[in-house]
Amino acid sequence: MAGPYNDLPLPSLQCSGVGVVPKKNGSWRLIMHLSAPRGLSINNGIDLEEYHLRYKKIDDAIAFVKQFVARTEIYWVFIGTVNITSTSACLSGYAPRLPITIRIMRQLKSALRERLDIPTDDRRMYWAAFTTALFGFLRCSEYTSPSPTNFDKAQTLLRSDLKPDGNGYRLHIKASKTDPFLLGVDLFLSRSHHSVCPVKALQKYLAYPRTPTLPLFTHTDGSYLTAPRLTSMLRYLLHKLGYNEDQFAGHSFRIGAATTAAAAALPDWLIKTLGRWSSDCYQRYIQLNARAISSVANALAKTHIPTNFPSWSGDSLAD
Repeated sequence: MAGPYNDLPLPSLQCSGVGVVPKKNGSWRLIMHLSAPRGLSINNGIDLEEYHLRYKKIDDAIAFVKQFVARTEIYWVFIGTVNITSTSACLSGYAPRLPITIRIMRQLKSALRERLDIPTDDRRMYWAAFTTALFGFLRCSEYTSPSPTNFDKAQTLLRSDLKPDGNGYRLHIKASKTDPFLLGVDLFLSRSHHSVCPVKALQKYLAYPRTPTLPLFTHTDGSYLTAPRLTSMLRYLLHKLGYNEDQFAGHSFRIGAATTAAAAALPDWLIKTLGRWSSDCYQRYIQLNARAISSVANALAKTHIPTNFPSWSGDSLAD
């Protein structure tokens, strides 16, 4: 180490500040300040046109998905921030979650009907939960209970959080991962006018009185629907239908909603808003025209997506 210099000994010499920080093993880590001195640093010598950094946004992710939906029939999608870690995901044995499409929903409906060993009310409860999750673009934690016997009334979806509203239902979500201050958000579930319809499913399920202060989705034995139990039932039915059930989970309904919405050519801003994938979407959802929201269910229900999903490859979109 030499210097300081009044005059540079070499015409191309660049000097940067250095420092050290301790490591856990007792050694030291060298830190080089390559952005100093300002205007004459190593980083100043990098061509910003050729070597620039741009962070991906949710708009890029949706655009990426939609171009593949249109061109190559890649219909599974992980909605959220762009995560360029597919190689490490494959090496760690991570299996992608596939979407629950409208076609699979019809098959699930038939499979549930055949489960005569399950009480009729429980079958209606599962079907209502399936359709609510899909058409509401819901995360599992937003409509299931944390425990079969306990729940937090300040965060768990209760019967009183579902209210009739015109031609459908208004669902009040009190807590979600994108709502750290528990401000809550209202979602509108409308009729799809097809066999897979959240409004008809909820009407049948609610034909018998429910306690307003208890979780919305409750088994006939009094236990509350949890995410593990919902996933277990979903995978059981998918296995019976001949699918690889390990590639699906409770989150597959939310993935399916986004994938189907993209295939139905819904605008990017509407998909973002319905899925609540950025903080400003809460306000935009409230301000949406009622006709625009009510048309979503019909658009999703009539969109056909093949179920021959491709194997895992390429970049992923994670929620």
